Amino acid sequence: MKKTVWPLALLAGLGSTQAGADVIGLYAGAQAWQVNTSGGFGSKNSSADFNFEDSTQGVFYVAVEHPVPLLPNLKVRHGDLTADGNTVVSGQFSFGGVDYATGSALSTSFEVTNTDFILYYEVFDNALFSIDLGANIKYLNGDIGVVDTRGIRSNEKLNAPLPLGYFKAEAALPLTGLSAFGELNYLALDGHNISDYQAGISYNLIDTVALDLNLHAGYRAISLELDDLDNIDARLDFDGAFAGAEIHF
Repeated sequence: MKKTVWPLALLAGLGSTQAGADVIGLYAGAQAWQVNTSGGFGSKNSSADFNFEDSTQGVFYVAVEHPVPLLPNLKVRHGDLTADGNTVVSGQFSFGGVDYATGSALSTSFEVTNTDFILYYEVFDNALFSIDLGANIKYLNGDIGVVDTRGIRSNEKLNAPLPLGYFKAEAALPLTGLSAFGELNYLALDGHNISDYQAGISYNLIDTVALDLNLHAGYRAISLELDDLDNIDARLDFDGAFAGAEIHF
C-alpha cells in the first residue's frame, strides 16, 4: 500500500483503468512455505490417493507498479509443487499408459513448477486500506511419475497455462507497523477447479524514502482439481504456513 492518502475526489475512480501507483515501484520478495500435500491423481477415469511427505518449498516473486493509465501492474511469482509419496492401490489404477493391478505398491514423484503471471489494477488504495483486482495466468509445468515394486514406470507431463481471477486486499493497523492481507486466485471451468489463496500479517521493519522492508507470515493453500488435463485427473491439496520478506524500492 502507498504511504500517502489519495484525495477524496479520486475515490470516485474506483474501478477505473488507472493502474494505481503514484510513481514506479519495484517489489521483490521470497518465502519459505511448509507444505502438507494430500490427495491423488490418475488417468482413464481411475485415480489413487497417495501418502505424501511434507516438504518446504521456496517461493519468489517480483512486481512492478506504475501510474500509466490502461496498462495494468505486473507481478510474477514462482515456486515448486513437489512431493514424493506412496500407496497400495485398492483397485485397478491407470497412469501414463500403464495399468497397475489391484494391490500394487506404488511410489510417485510429483515435480511440477507453479508460475503466476498476474496483471492487476489497484482499484482502491489509501494509507489504511487497498484492493487489487485482475487476472492470473497460472502456468503448471513438470512431470508426474509412478513406479511399482517391479520397476514398471509410467509418466505424464503437465504443461498447462490456466486463467484465474485475482483479488487481493490489505488493511493497516494504525501506529503499529502491522497490516493484515488476503489474496485469492480462482478458476472453475470445463471440469477444472483451482484455488490459490493466502492470508497473513505483515510488519514494516524498515520505512525510508529509498527502501521499505516488510516481514510477513501466514497460511497458503492451493487446491487442484483437474479433469483430463494433459491426460491427468487430479485432486490435490497443498497447504501450510509460510514466512518471508519483501523489499520495496
